Amino acid sequence: DVESGAYGSLSEHPNVVEVLSARGEALNGACEALLDDLHRAMPHAPRGLRSLAAALPQPPEAEVGGGEGLRRRWVLELLFGLYLLPALRTPEAYELSLPRDLPPSSRDNLSAVALGVEQLVLSSGGGTPAVSDAARRYFSPQLLSLAPATATACVAELLPRRPAAPPP
Repeated sequence: DVESGAYGSLSEHPNVVEVLSARGEALNGACEALLDDLHRAMPHAPRGLRSLAAALPQPPEAEVGGGEGLRRRWVLELLFGLYLLPALRTPEAYELSLPRDLPPSSRDNLSAVALGVEQLVLSSGGGTPAVSDAARRYFSPQLLSLAPATATACVAELLPRRPAAPPP
């Protein structure tokens, strides 16, 4: 159809658009489900992860973004960059229970979800996602706002609660 001139490029062909749209919807659904599950699991986060988050020093307020904002960014990097995303990319190293021989397509799907969550959460710094225009085509507007909000809520669960200030 492209050779005959019916379509300007392969990306305009309705069959290709249909397949890519379905994959995009599946990626959105998988990323959203992962973030929802992670948020629900935060009250039961491993003690070691909680201890690491609590042990992070409080940076001076003079730091870029304020001290608390920088600390939250560190916990975001710890939770996603050093814990969740590597586990998705190499589940065997984290002793996740998976079928003995994980098919290459399943491994590719886990990697795609990891990449999607990475773009939605870590590229944002905990704020508005800084994803490329190409990536915006694959993520729904709802997910573009939900992902940073969920990540922020997960970080808040890991950080120790500050005692309330006494009333004046």
